[in-house]
Amino acid sequence: MTQGTCAYCGTSAPLTKEHIWPQCIITRAPSYVMRFSSQAKKVFGADLIVKDVCVRCNNGPLSTLDTYACNLYDGYFSRIVDKNERVVFRYNHDQLLRWLLKVSYNSSRTTHIDADFHRTLKKYMLGEAEKPDFVSVMLDIVVPSVVNGITLEPRATRCARIFVGHSRSWVCVRLVAVNSYYFYLVITGEKSAPVPEGELLEFRQGIKGTLLPTSGKLELQDHESDFFEMHAPHLLESRELYEEFMAIYRRPH
Repeated sequence: MTQGTCAYCGTSAPLTKEHIWPQCIITRAPSYVMRFSSQAKKVFGADLIVKDVCVRCNNGPLSTLDTYACNLYDGYFSRIVDKNERVVFRYNHDQLLRWLLKVSYNSSRTTHIDADFHRTLKKYMLGEAEKPDFVSVMLDIVVPSVVNGITLEPRATRCARIFVGHSRSWVCVRLVAVNSYYFYLVITGEKSAPVPEGELLEFRQGIKGTLLPTSGKLELQDHESDFFEMHAPHLLESRELYEEFMAIYRRPH
């Protein structure tokens, strides 16, 4: 282990490898064989990791959040949701939001995109601060697609920046998706003057999803988001990269 400054607590300590996606989810989903790097414009098979987290944070509060996420995976995320299926999602709002932010923060450091929006949230991710009022999370359920008679199921994890309408300097939207469950983090950042509620509401209306209530329960039905429709632009643009990776992956070893 190398000595350095922890990306979460800021202390100088031996640094460990932190998986962007919990290892317990990866082992539950052996079909997750492809990872895409927007920065490198590359599809690869290795796990996504960062190497700037101290042992205390990695094995303590961050590990606790991963355990909670894996419980959600077993209870909800592992099942692909059908178009007309009623979903009753129960969750601990604080633990879920902290985990989503952790995944997003780790991912943002690998791409050098939006890291500044996360840095004021590090104490909250570690459970050392109250939930800030400039962060909210929305949930959209994505259902399978049928293309040329073939059913395409949303079986993947994804974390990325999402662009909504016109670019605004005071907000970023981060997607954290696990199979049918697409979570959108809306982070307005710390500002000397809060964003007017009307402006924030108008912005949220451009995002597919429902605001997660802090009560810890959300019921959804009649899902309209289609897996292929959502990802077609990316898949078509990066088709050769995916085909090249799969050709190598399928070779006898």
